[in-house]
Parts: sequence; C-alpha cells; structure tokens
Amino acid sequence: MTAAALRWLPLAGILALAAVLRLLWLDREGWSNQYYAATVQSMLTGWKAFLFGCYDPECFVTVDKPPLGLWVQAAFAKVLGLSGVALILPQALAGIASVAVLYAMVRRAFGVAAGLIAALALALMPVSVATDRNNTMDGQLVLVTLLAAFAALRAVESGGLRWLLVSFALVGIGFEIKMLQAYLVLPALGLLYLIAARAGFVRRVAHLGLATALMLAVSLAWPLAVDLTPPGDRPYVGGSRDNSVLELITGHNGVARLGAFGRAVLGRAPGPAAPAGPPPASAPYAARPPAGPGLPPLGPAIAAPAGPAGPAGPGGESGEPGPFRLLNVQLAGQVSWLLPLALIGAAVIALRASWRPRPDRRAAFLLLFGVWLFTMAAFFSATSGIFHRYYLVMLAPAVAALAGAGAVELWREHADRRRATAAALPLALALTAALQVLILTPYPEWEARLAPVAAASGVAALVAAAASLARARMSPRVAPVAVAAAILMLMAAPAAWAAMPAANAPGDMLPAAGPGGGPGGGPGARGAARAPLPRPAPLPAPQGPGPGGPGRADPRLVSHLLAERGGARWIVAVASAGIASPLMLETKAPVMALGGFGGGDRILDAEGFAALVRRGEVRFVIPDGPAGPAGPGRDPVMAWVRASCVEVRGVPGLRDCAPR
Repeated sequence: MTAAALRWLPLAGILALAAVLRLLWLDREGWSNQYYAATVQSMLTGWKAFLFGCYDPECFVTVDKPPLGLWVQAAFAKVLGLSGVALILPQALAGIASVAVLYAMVRRAFGVAAGLIAALALALMPVSVATDRNNTMDGQLVLVTLLAAFAALRAVESGGLRWLLVSFALVGIGFEIKMLQAYLVLPALGLLYLIAARAGFVRRVAHLGLATALMLAVSLAWPLAVDLTPPGDRPYVGGSRDNSVLELITGHNGVARLGAFGRAVLGRAPGPAAPAGPPPASAPYAARPPAGPGLPPLGPAIAAPAGPAGPAGPGGESGEPGPFRLLNVQLAGQVSWLLPLALIGAAVIALRASWRPRPDRRAAFLLLFGVWLFTMAAFFSATSGIFHRYYLVMLAPAVAALAGAGAVELWREHADRRRATAAALPLALALTAALQVLILTPYPEWEARLAPVAAASGVAALVAAAASLARARMSPRVAPVAVAAAILMLMAAPAAWAAMPAANAPGDMLPAAGPGGGPGGGPGARGAARAPLPRPAPLPAPQGPGPGGPGRADPRLVSHLLAERGGARWIVAVASAGIASPLMLETKAPVMALGGFGGGDRILDAEGFAALVRRGEVRFVIPDGPAGPAGPGRDPVMAWVRASCVEVRGVPGLRDCAPR
C-alpha cells in the first residue's frame, strides 16, 4: 500500500463506521414516519401529486412540509421500489457524506488530526445516527447546510461573489427541504462573510444583499408556484390557516416553533382555523374564514403526535426551556457528550487566532462554527414551541467541528508549557469526562459499563498533564499517547448511544438515540432491580380502529373498504393522517385525511363534505380521532357523520354514509 493510500486509511475507517451505523439492519426500521411514507407513495401515482407534495393520491391535502426532500425519496423509491429502506436511504447516505464534508472543512483550517477527530465525532453523534436512520428529511438538510458553510468559507477566502451565491442558494435549497429550519445557519454565514471576507465593506454588504435575494428566490420558488395556482386546481395546503404555503411558512412551520415568543409576536397561536359556510363551487377544497375571533392555544391542532418517546422528566420529550436545557436528561445524550471540549477549545482558538487586518483561516472557521453553535444552542434552549429531540441534528456539526479543531488547538497550547493556557487541555478532557458521567447517571445499567471508561479518560488527561510537567524525566511520547487515549475513550459513551438505533432498529416516528424508559433503563430507575440493557422506547405508531397492531390497520377494516369501495374516489375519510397513513400504506388506495396531519386543518365544512357523499366520492368514514369522538364544537364534519351515517356491523369504528 502506498503512503498516499495510508494517509486516507483513517478517514476511510471513519466513513466505514458511519456507514455501518447508518445502514446496518435498515430493513428493520419499517416505514418509520408513516406520514412521510404515505406521502411518497402518493407522489409516485402522478405528476400532480408529485409536484404539489400531495398527501393522498387524489390530492385532497398536501404534506405540511415542502416536497424537495420527499422528491429525493420518491426518486429512490422509483428506482429501488417503494419500501422503508428506499425512503430512509437518502438520509443515511447524506449522513455519511456529511461526515466527509465536515472532515474536509476542519482539515483545511486545522490539519488532518483535527479533521479526523471532528469526522469521528459526527459519525458517532447519537442524534445524527438516529435521524439518518429515519425518513424525516433532516439528514438531507444537514448535508445541504454543511455544503453551504463550505462554500461560505471559500467565499471568504476569495472575496468574490460566486461562492457566496452558491452558499446562499444552498440555504434556499435547504428551505425547500424543511423551510425555516434551514435559516438557522444564516447568522453564521452572514457574519462570517461580513467580518472575514477579503473585500471592502461596501462590497461585502452588496454581495450579501445579492446572495440574500438569490436565497429568497430559491426558497420561495415552490411556495409561490403553489399559492399562485387557483385553489380549485390544487390540493389544500396542509397545516395552514388559509390554504397558503406562505402562511404555513410563517405559522405552523415558523412562529409555532417559537412557542410563547410566537404568541407574543402575533397575539395568537398560528395554526389551522375552522371553516364557516359551504365551500365555493370553484374551489371544493379551499380554505374557509375562521369561525371565531382567534385560534386555540398551541396544542394538538398543530403539534406532532406525542407519545412516550424517551426518558421521563419535566417538559416531556425535550424538557423545560432554560439555559441548561441541552444538559437535561432528555437532550444531553443526543448531542452534548463533547460540549466542554468544544467550548473550551473554541475559547482557546479565539485567543490564538489572528483577527487583524482580516481574520485568518482559523478565525474564520471559529466565526462560522462558533456562531452556528451559539445560535442553535440559544434557540433550542429557549423555545417553548414545537420541538422534537431530533431537531438537535442541526447542532451536531458545530459540536463535532469545534471538538475536533479544539482538541488539536488545545494540544498545541499544552505542548508549549510557557503559555498560560497549557492546562486547558487536561481541564477540557476532565470536564468532558465528568459531564459524560453525569449524562450516564440516570441509566444504571449503562453507567456501570460506560462511566468507568469516561472516568479513565479523565485519568488519562491527568497523566498527560503530569507527563508534560515532568518532560525531562518521562518519555515525550507519553503525553500525546495519553491525550489520544483520552479522546478515544470519550467517544465510547456517544458510540454506545449511537449504536442503539442500529442494534434495535426501533422504527420510531420521532427518532432519538440512547436507552428510553423501561425497567432499569430510564431516569428514576436507580435502586431498582437490575435488568437487561434497555432498548429505546419507540413511539407508538398510529393505527386505525381495531386489532391491527402498532402501525397496522385492522384487517377486517381493510378487507371491507377494498371490497365495498365501488366508484368512490377515497376508500374512507378519517380525522387525521395519524389514522390515514397505515390505511394508505396497507391498501395502496386514497384515504381522505379531513384534518390534515394533526387533525386540526379545517378543509371542508359539513355541507361541503355532505356534497361529496351525495356525489359518491366518499362513502365510509371513521369519525373518531386520536383524542376520541369529535363533538359539534370541535368538528362539524364528524358531528354530521355521527348524525347521518350508520355504523357498519362487524367493523368497529366504521360508518357508512351512503344515501339511504
């Protein structure tokens, strides 16, 4: 093997490790998020469903996200056949590619060793592995934002406009994957170019203005195309108040993510509104004006389905907002294992980088990932809106990058005993080890196995410090070996957390890594009887009425609907996508989700739905939603169904609305 090949061997090993964690036993994940899986199935039925991102083949309502990430999944499904593996594969491959891109970015500024540490940290980042093994599109978004950051660094070095346009265009593409989530990286990109680019101030501002205009043009291409299409010629925009993608951007996928702050800005909670009056003849699925003066508080109408998706604790899945939220029992195990190393390393980089007359490459790197880390950590710590643990995948690249670069910079300081920061390396390693022990504390079985490894890394850090102080009497190789051993041992606990999604293949709708609740597994289990190592507790998959099992529809229901469908466009109408998705995946037939994703959309009123029944387009209805029977004040359509439709004998929960 040549010397050049040997140089690439460590990176190849890290990429292979990333591939194993993201691809192993992928076929056991099932459909994962059935809402997105059903949407891709519908998109494969025709160009209209594909272009609009229709949730059902008849295009009654769209998915509540832009369709670009789902288009990628649909392309894979077209080539490989529709399956859970085909839908998850784009995210898994994007996760592996993200590791390679991050290596290239860190290596350019801090060298090969820093790049390898950063790549290993991202490859083993628990939240990244869990999210990349799911059909939620965040893995694609992370890759796009990393490429945008890479292009921004090149723009800073050149001072030209071309790379900056590429960077902001990529952010616009990210917007077409997960909307405003992509814009979380904008403060880092904008400040980086404004402060560090090799161009005059006026030129930098002008370049940023042009790049922003391009980003907005890319971002709004699909939303404007949909909103400018007459409502009668397109589906209802799922998750919106007024059948508008622009409102979906600012509402359910915007201010709703801010919680109390969003309510303060708008004076109300964004979300779908109830209809009033019959639908216009020219737009049978158009939105109606709100029936009341305002909207209900943030809740089931706009929130994703909830469930026992992980460790119990205050604040449910993500914990209470506050400055230490990223260290709570719900979130710390997803992304925070290396935070002390990243933060202390960033501080030392800031001290030693050259900032005048223009920041050097290391300072530019710190500007990018430091602002990235601060912006996203502040947002995720403060928001009281819709927040799932897997959103932290956006934070993972910054933590990994600063941990890798910081470790190498701290070693350089440590090797020079004359500097006051020489003790920062053992301190960073010891604090990181201490944090890992604290993260493991609520999990007795895992603490018994992994806490000694984390503690040993702290001991190795002390050995490195002692070796440096006594260099005359000890081998000069002791310190670097001890530091390398400490860093590798600090990867053990996150590696164990990251391996659990691959080993257990839970197929969760809301992905998360690490052990969940259960005997001996979750917080509060200390002192309980020792039990086998727990697996993450999966989120209960939505299902239709009857004994279909998790994520499956009742076979009696499926058989009856397929046998009695006749000429109906939809085999059944249901309250929400939570009930519709398993039915659509099981029957491969259209199901009408009257309330969109969470059941809160008000697409039709009772008169409009009755008109569809009279025309024979809908016959069967399942009137009960996840929250139970729908009352007249909650859903007039379901109230009409209960008053006008008869129960089907032998199929619990199903009603027949055919005219008698």
